[in-house]
Amino acid sequence: MDRRERLKRCYACEETDRPGVYSGTLFPLGDPGYDRPLMDMVHNAGGYVHVHCHGSVKKVLRHFLEMDVDVLHPFEAPPMGDITPSEAKERIRGRMCFEGNIPIHLMCEADPDDIRRMTEKLIEEVFDDCRGLIVSPTASPYIRGRGEECFPRFKAMIDAVLSVNG
Repeated sequence: MDRRERLKRCYACEETDRPGVYSGTLFPLGDPGYDRPLMDMVHNAGGYVHVHCHGSVKKVLRHFLEMDVDVLHPFEAPPMGDITPSEAKERIRGRMCFEGNIPIHLMCEADPDDIRRMTEKLIEEVFDDCRGLIVSPTASPYIRGRGEECFPRFKAMIDAVLSVNG
């Protein structure tokens, strides 16, 4: 099965419970009797498991690894989260991909040059092995009617990614 076919088989969880969102009593990943069989089915079919979980994930990152999550979105550095991209890469290297590392609010507020520098820094810090990183904002654009205003920042992020030699 080629990569394109594998990408068609992807399981995405809803917002995952973790300490700070819920009591933490349901973690790891909700009910393992429910989530693990679903994830195994996706992997057995050749697909990828992509989990969405905002905020502080440092304490629960090992649970995502134990559940064989393929992509965790987003990894948020302080103050929104509790783990830097470098720390995350050290813990997940070769075992999981992380996505969504540019704070979404900056995509409508920051100078495009700042977004470019942030993107370049992120790539420099965690893409040394040319694996395990999907550069994107930490969330989908959510401010209705501001697309044109935000576009230069998205373009700066994309241009920074495209300028990487590798």
